Amino acid sequence: MGTSTGGPRAEAGSGPPSPPLLLLDIDGVLNVLGPAGDARQVRIQGYQVVLPRWHRQAVLDLEAHGFEIMWSTMWMEDARTHFAPEAGFGASWRHVDFDRHWRDPALARQIERLTRGATGSAADHGSVGSYKHPGFMAAVGDRPAVVVDDDLQPWQHAWALRRSDAGIPTLTVQPDPSVGLTREHVDLIVDFARSHRLIPPARPGPPAPPVSG
Repeated sequence: MGTSTGGPRAEAGSGPPSPPLLLLDIDGVLNVLGPAGDARQVRIQGYQVVLPRWHRQAVLDLEAHGFEIMWSTMWMEDARTHFAPEAGFGASWRHVDFDRHWRDPALARQIERLTRGATGSAADHGSVGSYKHPGFMAAVGDRPAVVVDDDLQPWQHAWALRRSDAGIPTLTVQPDPSVGLTREHVDLIVDFARSHRLIPPARPGPPAPPVSG
């Protein structure tokens, strides 16, 4: 698992922050690319998909916490129209149009500067993560964001850290594609958002019963 976070919290009294944006991948995140325990196996457009059953409630809970979730997957519009009905969530979410944003020359120049600054060389344009990055940048703008994707490059984690250091809380979460999204990832995402006051704090539970004896 790869994660990047950091940076200051929003200043008190600066107005309500934008709802945190959560960019959510499918393959290697929600569609597990390895053996899974309690999971459904379905075919979507001829493609075998493995869906852990607990994911549905976990994603719905993230949405209830206050995240705006966008499909951030090479399925693009098919995520909403074909994957969502089987997954049980996401039918109304927007999706990132990676093909359109990849052709944006201004974003491409920004990415070249990002990668050269982090690695001393140009981006590996053969990686899915690099191809997606212009879409990430266009989608998040100046909003706090969480990017959950199984194919991220080291310079993309560094990009998240730089955004956080600049006062825009940003987290990257990189699941192992053979395992997919885990409960630890979900807890990390919620804790990150709460630590930056992007979502309401946890409600206190009932008082513990007195210890007898």
